[in-house]
Amino acid sequence: AEISRYCRFIKRTLLMTPPDPTQINPFVQNRINPWGHREDLDGLLKIGREFGRLGERNMYDMIRFWSMSVADFLDQYFETPRWKGLAAASSIIGTALGPYSPGTAYVLLHHYMGEVDGQIGAWGFARGGMGSVSKAIAAAAEDAGVEIRVNAEVEKVIVKDGKAIGVALKSGEEIYGKSIVSNADPKRTYLKLIDKGDLDAIDPDIHRYAKNYKIRGSSGKLNIALDVLPEFAGLPKEATYGTIDIGGDFDYIEAVSWWD
Repeated sequence: AEISRYCRFIKRTLLMTPPDPTQINPFVQNRINPWGHREDLDGLLKIGREFGRLGERNMYDMIRFWSMSVADFLDQYFETPRWKGLAAASSIIGTALGPYSPGTAYVLLHHYMGEVDGQIGAWGFARGGMGSVSKAIAAAAEDAGVEIRVNAEVEKVIVKDGKAIGVALKSGEEIYGKSIVSNADPKRTYLKLIDKGDLDAIDPDIHRYAKNYKIRGSSGKLNIALDVLPEFAGLPKEATYGTIDIGGDFDYIEAVSWWD
């Protein structure tokens, strides 16, 4: 019930554009806030109202939940070490953290927010594999008039007067546009695709920020094809149709989480 309550609150805010604190004063117009929009102030107030409706006790519990470890959270409700270890497995996915790390309780919540056919916490698989999701997005974009080019590696971003105006491809071709958007990671974008001189002309600190940005990988995936489904003593055959977690208690998961 507690997880479900947190899910209901968080899900209402996930699709909101985060309020920009530089835009919350609609009466001040300057270089940072040239338009004086109220959208960010209204968004911030909306989040505050939603949070206030939780009540004092629930607000306290939710703030505590966001910053606590999954080990502390599960210790409140369960006793069996292996069961707690099983429940904690979802709290460290993609984090490079262990179950004793602050913030992992929220990661557990994050993996319970999804739903399939209205069932909160259920998981589903894309028909045709995850590649079908990319194909669906591409098809929708092309229907809207977007041109998608493959095998066209970008060598650098073309910058003029402190503004990105185009990209140069490995082939030597240059493509220009009103807006240039990169979905590459910050290090690749700022350290490899944009010349340092161009960055320094905009802000000398950008190169340093990008260089120090931590993006150490935290997940690995190994696909194994089996001749038959595994069988476990004491469990029906149907038990292997879902997800199989191999692990132990908190200490075991903590040790393998930090293994290098």
